[in-house]
Amino acid sequence: MANSLSASLGRFPFPAEVVPAASRLIRADDALVELGAEQARSSSLTQLRSFDDQVQVASVAVQTDLQLVGRALSKPPTASEEP
Repeated sequence: MANSLSASLGRFPFPAEVVPAASRLIRADDALVELGAEQARSSSLTQLRSFDDQVQVASVAVQTDLQLVGRALSKPPTASEEP
């Protein structure tokens, strides 16, 4: 389930060395969105809360991948990467 963040990231022209991390970020974000949608369909508070641990793990995955992409993009380009 693509969302606006995933769609925007998918259109962003990442440098080749960042593409694998960006792809992981997109997949992790899509998984978090899907999990949130499943949680929202819960029919009881107990069922809703049963997703809490999974949502926490998925959130950490997104945050970790986001930090990896941010660090990779903050590195200055090498001479061969300059335009």
